[in-house]
Amino acid sequence: MRGGSRTGGARITIENLRLFEGYSLAWFADAAARLTAGRSIHDLNEQLVSTIISYVASTAKSVDVVPVPYGGKDLRMTIGAAMETLKKRSTRAVALPSALSIDFAEYVRTAGGSCTTDTGTTKREVFRASEEVVALACIGAWLTRAYMRRGGGEPEEHGYVVVKIPSQLAPLYRRIHRAVLALTRKVITANLGFFPLLVGVSAAVALGVARHAGAVEIIAKNPVTFEYLRLTKSGSGPTAKAVAKGADTIDVSGLARIVGRSGAAGSIYALLSKCPQKGYGNYRSFLQTLTSSLAMYHFYRQPVYIYQALRLLPSTELQREGAALHGARWGQLTMRLKNLSRLVA
Repeated sequence: MRGGSRTGGARITIENLRLFEGYSLAWFADAAARLTAGRSIHDLNEQLVSTIISYVASTAKSVDVVPVPYGGKDLRMTIGAAMETLKKRSTRAVALPSALSIDFAEYVRTAGGSCTTDTGTTKREVFRASEEVVALACIGAWLTRAYMRRGGGEPEEHGYVVVKIPSQLAPLYRRIHRAVLALTRKVITANLGFFPLLVGVSAAVALGVARHAGAVEIIAKNPVTFEYLRLTKSGSGPTAKAVAKGADTIDVSGLARIVGRSGAAGSIYALLSKCPQKGYGNYRSFLQTLTSSLAMYHFYRQPVYIYQALRLLPSTELQREGAALHGARWGQLTMRLKNLSRLVA
């Protein structure tokens, strides 16, 4: 591996970052490349880095944002500092912040040595990265962070999402990503659960590719994956560190095709996007039934799942709550939802 750290461990640089593909550090850096230029970390070069800097400069409303939870000993890098680091192309080796090294154990077994739960070499001593790699990852975290929530006795949680689409559809990245970010924020804030998130993301993808020539054929032959990472902070003071609460990679190609073919993608996205945090129990229950029914239909292709959702539409309580949330548009949305019957016609 090119470039050892001062402790003799791995030195992660822009040149070898692709070798760490899938690790959180590279995941965030890859997102920065995809969401600004439709490229990947395999394509990192001077021109791509310049494109990333230009995009952030034109879109960042504040350069003081710190996009990941930090531990007590972590380097805290704001978006402004990340941009300056990339402009200078700083290759100074730094210890990885805990949010960017969740893939490594706290204590690392090194050549000729050993470790236990309370002794040994820490990962910050072994895995070091050039400052510009950390800056890229911080920009990727800023671009992919859908929400930050705290309260209720639970640790502060940061949620990051990206949908990876085939390279042929790269020009659609930003449009799809904006819709997915907004949808994720709403579904998580409203506490709707897993199926509403999965189906809502699939609807966003279906809407994003709807007018692109040949898109249906492209996603039929190439995976479209929804990747969702949750980080929280563990401990307090100098011992605090960011830890992973969960990480999912889900192929949504098939569900996106089903939702798109139904003609109801726009209605599904609109209904989920309007879900309130409290009250409206019938509306919330309908969304949970609708999305779980679509997921089950995708898995098993049994018409009964579609009819389970459609049978709820005439409910007086649902109609009252839906009209209160959507006004005159509610009638149009429910008419389009009836198009779901196309799936089983």
